[in-house]
Amino acid sequence: MRTALPPVTAALAILACSPSAKNARTDTAVATPAPAGLSRATATKPSADPSFHPAWSKHAVIYEVNVRQYTPEGTLSALRSHIPRLKALGVDILWLMPVQPIGQKNRKGKLGSYYAISDYTAVNPEFGTLADFEAVVDAAHSEGLKVILDWVANHTAFDHEWVTAHPDFYERKPDGSLMNARDNEGHETDWTDVAELQYTNQALRQAMIGEMKWWVDSTGIDGFRCDVAGGVPTDFWVDARTALKAVRPDLFFLAEAEDPGIHAAFDMTYGWDLHHLLNAIAQGKQKVSALDAYFAKNDSLYGPGAFRMYFTSNHDENSWNGSEFERMGANAQPAFVLASTLRGSMPLLYTGQEVSLRKRLRFFEKDTVDWKGPSLAPFYHALFDLKHTHRALANGAEGGDQVTLHTDAGPKVYAFVRSRGDDAVLVALNFGDAPVTAAYRDLRTPGTFTDWFSRGKVALSPAGTIAIPAHGYRVLVQAWDFVAGTNWTQHMQDGTAHAERLLATQACTTIDANILRNATLYSSAEPCAMCAGAIYWAGIGRLVYGLSEHRLREITGNHPENPTLNLPCRDVFASGQRATEVIGPLLEDEAAAVHAGVWDK
Repeated sequence: MRTALPPVTAALAILACSPSAKNARTDTAVATPAPAGLSRATATKPSADPSFHPAWSKHAVIYEVNVRQYTPEGTLSALRSHIPRLKALGVDILWLMPVQPIGQKNRKGKLGSYYAISDYTAVNPEFGTLADFEAVVDAAHSEGLKVILDWVANHTAFDHEWVTAHPDFYERKPDGSLMNARDNEGHETDWTDVAELQYTNQALRQAMIGEMKWWVDSTGIDGFRCDVAGGVPTDFWVDARTALKAVRPDLFFLAEAEDPGIHAAFDMTYGWDLHHLLNAIAQGKQKVSALDAYFAKNDSLYGPGAFRMYFTSNHDENSWNGSEFERMGANAQPAFVLASTLRGSMPLLYTGQEVSLRKRLRFFEKDTVDWKGPSLAPFYHALFDLKHTHRALANGAEGGDQVTLHTDAGPKVYAFVRSRGDDAVLVALNFGDAPVTAAYRDLRTPGTFTDWFSRGKVALSPAGTIAIPAHGYRVLVQAWDFVAGTNWTQHMQDGTAHAERLLATQACTTIDANILRNATLYSSAEPCAMCAGAIYWAGIGRLVYGLSEHRLREITGNHPENPTLNLPCRDVFASGQRATEVIGPLLEDEAAAVHAGVWDK
């Protein structure tokens, strides 16, 4: 056994809480009746049953990809190289804006709108090929990410084949001409490049579900973001969800709508009302007290089960109303902190926000994102890690309660606490121009907190003060810590007492499995095959390590106290039946330095 403690350590970032052919394409699916409990009505409250949503979505964060503007090439192949970076950023779902061919007739601008689709089951040559799309999906899946496709069921381009092959699929004006698309409220729009579909036609319904199923079957996507979902009858969406989930039970559905009833078919809806309120608060046009009225209304209408997508930007907001900096100024970051930590929230990040994108991306022309802007990746990554590791911040009914923390700091300071069991997250926001020391009262979870961003300890009494910087935020967490381990072989005379194995054992015997699924184990060196197996069986979702096993073997040689294996941990995990994300090696030279001279004897 080793005579000196080897320099291999591991730490697990966890939440320490109590467990608690063309025609054939339109014939591939037939709408079936909604199962018991899945209402067609539009007035029912969203389901509070967690099983309504796919299990993988419970702590998920979503990222919108504007393929055309993402790279200079504007292609799917070029996008693929960004996927490891997006995984490292901490996002879980890639929402791809429509990738299908764009109509020529009545086209807007040179390149046209992504939402004027001329063929549902093809890929826009501007972006590449179907094989390129499949490669993006495969690359995302290999990183543990999900992919949902933007689906435009409300309307098609005027030169879609259905216009001539199935003219009865379309709404008509009194003079018999095709009607322009209508919005979620049923009003005809200035979207002169698209024609409204007619959902009283049952053949259209079956055809549309067939087109959606084609993408699920052919490419393995994980769901859909449905454009102008409120412009299509909810009972169609119920039928579509039923038919598609019969093929893939873990599909996810996002509606571009803000309507409790549409949750009969959708996991998540837009939080437009909150977005507009945040713009007004950031601009000083509304007091933060308006948030409480919004939360009360939202809770009454949606209940705890609905996923709500909250955001500070998206493709529409950016292109038509400006970037978050244009609309929110210096308050863009506290607004995102709020949006990402609220009850029911799944936060959305739009293309380029991680590099402080400030320009309005043109909608109908090429306008590439400048990826050299000031990085906000650490800020967003920290918030996404917070989301992943805290039960209180889980999406939907599995998340914690939200209670306003009253302060005396005036109309620009807002604070609240999310809690579930032993887990509490306190969020304090300052939308003002000056730093404040806010006096608070009635904190229901007093004790020692950890500042999520600085990692400093903060003791909070039931009443006290919290310092918040101007245009800033504080995020304080309770019942969160690092579980740490190190090799104990020289004390225990146990050759299996490696740091990672000991840590995995401790974690899986004391921590809820749902938490471990979103936990990260950090190790100074790549785990050996035994430790990788322990990590796998413990159900720890992610591993980050410094020194590779191969490099360690070069350092140790055939040392009797460390006859290092030559079996990468990725090979061990790849042999299993559930995914374990692996990141590493990282900072190898620094990780190797601590081994200097240890194995010379």
